[in-house]
Order: sequence, then C-alpha cells, then structure tokens
Amino acid sequence: MTPEEVREKHNPIFEIEMETPCRQMWFVGSNERDVMAILYRDEQGWILRYRFRHYAEPISDHWDDHDTVESSAWNGQDTKMVFDIRPKAGAESTEEELTKLALGFTVSMEKLAEIMRQTYDPGASLWTKRVSTGKDVMEQLKAAPWAYSRIEKAE
Repeated sequence: MTPEEVREKHNPIFEIEMETPCRQMWFVGSNERDVMAILYRDEQGWILRYRFRHYAEPISDHWDDHDTVESSAWNGQDTKMVFDIRPKAGAESTEEELTKLALGFTVSMEKLAEIMRQTYDPGASLWTKRVSTGKDVMEQLKAAPWAYSRIEKAE
C-alpha cells in the first residue's frame, strides 16, 4: 500500500514515520476513557497532538487481558476527539519552548488522572516517556501494558 492508501483506509491520528523527530508521549487511562498524546515534528513544525477516547463499553480496572479488550478496541464504537497544540506558528521552536510545552502538558495530564481517580476510577493512571524518533514511539507502544496493536498484512 502507498502512504496515501494507508491514510485513506485507516485514517491515522498520529502520522509518524520511523525517522520522524519526536519529543515525548503520554497516556492517561481509566476504565471509561483515555487520552493519548505525542509531541512530534511534522511538515509544518512541532505539534502536540492528543486524542480523547471514550469507550463504548467500560473495561475493567488494570486493563483486562488482551483478548477481552482487543475485540472492543477495534469495533469502531468508541468515540474519539483529536486536538492539536502548536508552538508559535511559523517559527522554529527552541529546546526551551519544547521543554516548557512538554512539562506543562505533563502537569495537565497528571491533574486529569487525579480527577479520574477521584471521580470514577481509582485505578486511573498517567504514563509518559521521553522519545526521540518515531522508532522510539513504536518501541514504547509495543512495550506499553495498555497498548493493543493490530497488524495489517501488506500485499
């Protein structure tokens, strides 16, 4: 499949290649919804893209076993909302600006996890990792206990 065919078929939220410069990734999870975010560089510059996902069916605390959750992870009944944050449009972001953005977003995600714990899921948690490339992102996702992957066979 060409990249265009992949985009059309799968409508990816994060378009990251193995060599894409990346900075940090986050995941806040609970039994009703989760938030995933990645700070990376695209053709327009640095972007912090995050998506909220509300589960169609609540999952158990501490992430049910893979077989149970996988069927609902790909059934298309969850609702998702995607948002972007871009540092100063058109300007090259400095290391200091990227650090400030990443730290600020981490604080926000910590607060979100705390609200989830207090409101409806005592097991809600934040996971964050520093990454440098799309390859790092893929390796972290493969190892993350909350990530469920689907492999598409190429012709």
